[in-house]
Amino acid sequence: MKRWTVPLAAAVLAAAGCALTPEAENSLAQAREAYATALANPDVARFAPAEIAQAGRRISRIEAAAQDAHSDWVRHEADLAEQQVRVAQHHAVARAAEAEVARAGEERARVLAARALREARDRARGTAG
Repeated sequence: MKRWTVPLAAAVLAAAGCALTPEAENSLAQAREAYATALANPDVARFAPAEIAQAGRRISRIEAAAQDAHSDWVRHEADLAEQQVRVAQHHAVARAAEAEVARAGEERARVLAARALREARDRARGTAG
């Protein structure tokens, strides 16, 4: 029986090494949740599609490798994925604000042009009468 003790212990330790720690599972769950939240925001899809896609690919790679990977690697990669999601969200907010500023600038130009046209018409009527 003793001759099986060392190989059995090694097999148990190897199998235990494949199981993720609660911290790694939690990090991966947080990354998934952040990703799902970001995907639910239409501005993220519109203004930061490349960034959110990159985060999604990272999460997919982590999930595919998680069973064979070390918990520290999973936790680290999940934290990076969550940061990528946050970057995508921030880029979406910034780009949406830039789009709003551009829209407001166009509206301002339209209003100023309409005002100038009205003033020109009023002057033309004033000099014609």
